[in-house]
Amino acid sequence: MTQELKQGMVSPNDIDVRSILLISPSGQIIDISQITLEINIYQNVFEHYMQCDLVIGDALALLNSLEGNEQNNTQGGFTGGEVLAVSYKTNSDDLDYKTHLFGLYTLTDRQRINEKSETYNISGISLEAYISATRRISRAYGSGAGNLISNMVKSIIDEFIYNAEAKGIYQKFKGILNQIIEKEIYISPTNGQQVFVVPNATVDDAIDMLAVESDCDNHVPLYTFYEDTKGFKFIDFNQLILSEPVETYKYLTANLEDERNEKETDTSPYQKIISYTVNKQTDILFNANRGLFKSRTINLDLLRKKKTEYVFDYTKEQEKFNKMQNLTIPGSSEGESLVYMMQSRRGHDSDSVFSKETPLPKRYNDIASRRQSFKRQIFNSVVELTVNGNSELNVGECINVHIPRATTLDNDDRQQDKYISGKYIITKLRHKFGGNSGAEFMTFIECTKDSGIEI
Repeated sequence: MTQELKQGMVSPNDIDVRSILLISPSGQIIDISQITLEINIYQNVFEHYMQCDLVIGDALALLNSLEGNEQNNTQGGFTGGEVLAVSYKTNSDDLDYKTHLFGLYTLTDRQRINEKSETYNISGISLEAYISATRRISRAYGSGAGNLISNMVKSIIDEFIYNAEAKGIYQKFKGILNQIIEKEIYISPTNGQQVFVVPNATVDDAIDMLAVESDCDNHVPLYTFYEDTKGFKFIDFNQLILSEPVETYKYLTANLEDERNEKETDTSPYQKIISYTVNKQTDILFNANRGLFKSRTINLDLLRKKKTEYVFDYTKEQEKFNKMQNLTIPGSSEGESLVYMMQSRRGHDSDSVFSKETPLPKRYNDIASRRQSFKRQIFNSVVELTVNGNSELNVGECINVHIPRATTLDNDDRQQDKYISGKYIITKLRHKFGGNSGAEFMTFIECTKDSGIEI
C-alpha cells in the first residue's frame, strides 16, 4: 500500500474529494462541498456503524432552501431524514475512492457569524443504523441441536442490518453516485454449538450479547462487531492480533540533522508521525481490579443443587494468550477482585436424568475470566497518532510504530523507545478534511498493544 501511495501522489496531506452531496427527503440534491469547512469520518472497533460530523459555513441559506413535499408528506428545512453522500481518497492516482452514505440525524451549535452567514454542525451515521434502530428481536437461535454463534450473527446481519432494504437504498442512489455501493460481510468462525433465546432485544444489543458469549478455538475469545470502509465485520481479536501490519509509521525528530533523516530512505511522507500522545502506559491498579491477574467464577447448578468454582490465575494461563509482542504483564493479585456468579448446566448433557432434554451448557461460564484478562492485556498500552491523511487505513488493522527515545546523552543514538514502539491494533480512526480537493487531510489513530516484560 505504501508503494502505491508513493506512485503519483500530489502532496502527503492532500485530499481528493469527488463529491459531498446532501440529498433531502423531498429528493433535492445539493452539492455542499464549497460550504463544508470540515468533515470528520469515524471508525471504532467497538462501534457497530461508521459515523460522521460536518462543520458547515453557510452564507447561502442552505437550511431554508430545503423544500418540503406534500405528496411525500415531508416538511422543509432540516428534518433529520437527509442523506449525505461523500466520496474521497488520499490524493494518489493509484487509489480508489471511498464512498459512503450517512443518514443525518441532528444539527447542533448553530451560530450567526455575521449578518449574512452562520455555522453549524451536522452529525450522521451509516444508513444501516436507521434500518435496524426500530427493530427488535424475540426468537430462539440454534433450537434443537444448536448452532454456531457465527451463523447466528450472520443471520441477524442479513435480516436486520445489511438486508434487502439497505441494498435497495444503495441501488437507488446508484445514478447519483455513478457507482453502486456494495459492502463486504466478514464473520470470524466461532467454536461450539449453542442455543440462545433473544428476549425482545434491539438488533445491536443482540449482536453484543452474542459477541460476549462467543468462544474460539483457543478458548481465549474477544469478539467484536464493527463497520469499516469495506463493510461489516464480526471478528475475534485473536485474528486481528495475528494479522500482518499494513503500514509502518515512524516519528523522526525535528532536531536531527537533515542528512541523518535522509538515511530513512524507506520512509515516505505518508509514514511519518506528525505527533503522538501516550494515552495509557499500563495501569496496574485498574488491571488488578478488572481481573487481569486473578478472578473467580462461581457456577450454580440450581437443578442439581450444586456449586463449582474456578479460579483464574494469569501467571499460569497467560501463555495461552495470543500476543503482538512476546511479553507478559508483571504483577499479581492475592485475592479475587473480580467474581463471576452465574447459573450453569455443566454436565447435564452427560447426566442420565437431564440428557433427554439435550441441554447445551453455556460456554461463557468457562471463558469469562480468560476473556476479561485477555482484553486487559491487549489494551495495556494506548497511543494516539496524528499522521498525514491515509484513506486506506481501517480500524482492526495492525501497524508498526517506531518512536525513538526522547532523551539521550548520545547524539548518534537512534534506539527506539522500547515501551511505546512496536506492533499495534488500530481501535479508533478519524479522517479529517475540508470540502475541497487539495485541502489538508489528516488521519488520527488510536491504537493499542500489549506490553510488559520479555517472557
